[in-house]
Amino acid sequence: MNKSFLLLLSFAVFSFNTQKAEMHGNLIRQETIFPGFIQSSNASWFNDIQSYVNGGVTFNFQSDLFVENPYIHVELVTSNYSDEVVYTPIITSMSTTSVTIRVNACAATTLGNVIAEAPTNSVQVLVWATGKAE
Repeated sequence: MNKSFLLLLSFAVFSFNTQKAEMHGNLIRQETIFPGFIQSSNASWFNDIQSYVNGGVTFNFQSDLFVENPYIHVELVTSNYSDEVVYTPIITSMSTTSVTIRVNACAATTLGNVIAEAPTNSVQVLVWATGKAE
């Protein structure tokens, strides 16, 4: 039985505001340890933030950034907090060159909870992708 784990040899923390454009590059080197050998490879990262538009937002990666589908972390940012509406991100498609996110809004009404797609500009969608690089 092969056992493996990801060893992050270096990690960088970046701060940004919501007005900056996409950022990407080499972030870490990963090592997968198997019985009898260690496989080393580079890893890349990407992050960007976009205002949500009805139908979903697509984040496009540089075509040679990832060699397999990356791990995706999604955060939603809203300036109008309400405890009556809960926003939920859903990854609707993903590849080595892009990820598409749809956001649903669950609103409490007198008839119960109503789930529908979030309206345009209701939230900002932040994506952080990390994955294997060449």
